Order: sequence, then structure tokens, then C-alpha cells
Amino acid sequence: MPLQAASPPEGQHTHSVIDHDLVNRLFTMFGLFLRRYLDHCGVHREELIKQEELVQQLRTVAQDVKTSPVCGRFRWHLHL
Repeated sequence: MPLQAASPPEGQHTHSVIDHDLVNRLFTMFGLFLRRYLDHCGVHREELIKQEELVQQLRTVAQDVKTSPVCGRFRWHLHL
């Protein structure tokens, strides 16, 4: 006899209901924890700032690649 996946009871959905108020409270709470950490982490803050700057640069490059014409992306292959 083959195994069957469990199904939700009749009339119930398989997706979860998101409590937006809870999400907002958690977002605020973690934001406060992060702020508190950054206020007291000393030298590690400088490294985190460098990492964030690099991530922003990578996002800019990724966006430039996404918006560039496809034929221009692979132009360097033609010169091989």
C-alpha cells in the first residue's frame, strides 16, 4: 500500500495565517536589539559597516547587470 501525504481537514487551508501585528512587534524588538548591539560592539561595528558597504556595492552591480541589455552582457566572449 503506497504512502499518502497527510491532508488538512475538510474546509481548512494548507497555508499559514500571518499575524501582521506580531511580525511588526518582532521587527521592532529585533531592531532595538540590533541598535543596542551596534551602540556597544566597539571595533566590530567598523567591520559590520565595511560589510554593509560591500553588500550595497554588490547590489548595485547586480542591478546594473539586470538592467543591461542581454547582448552587452556577453560582449567579451566575442573577443576570444
